[in-house]
Amino acid sequence: MKTDLEFQQVLLKVQEALTVDEVKDLVFLCSELLSLKDLSTVSSARQLFTLLGNRDLLSREDPSLVL
Repeated sequence: MKTDLEFQQVLLKVQEALTVDEVKDLVFLCSELLSLKDLSTVSSARQLFTLLGNRDLLSREDPSLVL
């Protein structure tokens, strides 16, 4: 990824493509990476991506969790 803006655009495209059930599946798959307390508040891909980013698990330099 070249810029943060491009990375955010990719995340937006992923977010828009995911169904509610797919977001729930991603939340489940992230249960080993994030606390259940944090995950219990997630209702959108954006919230999940924010949590992952805040913990340096998802970034422009390492987008492997979504790509």
